Amino acid sequence: MIKEFKNIEEFINVISKIPNDDTVNLTGNNDNLPEERQFPYVKIASNFTLEEAIDNLPTNLRFELIIMGYENLLDDLKWDELDINEEFPTGKMNSELIIRFPHLADKAKWSKLKNTRLTHVLRAHPQFADRIDFSLLNPTAFALLLQDRPEFADKFDFNTLNNANEKYNWIALLKAQPQFASKCDWSFIHINKKKELIEIHPQFSEFFVIE
Repeated sequence: MIKEFKNIEEFINVISKIPNDDTVNLTGNNDNLPEERQFPYVKIASNFTLEEAIDNLPTNLRFELIIMGYENLLDDLKWDELDINEEFPTGKMNSELIIRFPHLADKAKWSKLKNTRLTHVLRAHPQFADRIDFSLLNPTAFALLLQDRPEFADKFDFNTLNNANEKYNWIALLKAQPQFASKCDWSFIHINKKKELIEIHPQFSEFFVIE
């Protein structure tokens, strides 16, 4: 069900509980965040009518409200202003909107999506594969994607996972998709993890011996 604001008081009440960072509000549904963690727009909007407050919404706050279910705010969303303030750009806003509203994919800035954000989109909507530059996926994103979408295996070089730094990515991938076991360099997998894996997939015994 699409949410809509009934009055300015409800609007202020909702936006005052949205943190202006990536943390989660743990104070409870009925408690406002400390002022220093609120969007500055909370104070500004208190002087507006509801219509004015919605018309002047900053893009990042509009995005948060859309994700919360106020989908009518999509109509005036400035897509060019999404994901411009990230310290480490990943395309979080664009990816979340594509996942929720795939019919609006043409409005998104795909060039801003990187690594696991691209993975999240493809896991939800594999039909967008032709829009993806698979070279932008790091080994973690690669392994994460194949856990749900093994059909993309031909897009990657499995050797990028065959080093000590990626052993946990291999473990997660093999639990979900045992058919890739022959591509794994098992020398990087600790004996305890091998035992764990072989309990799940006994057929792995052909690749190593547990003494």
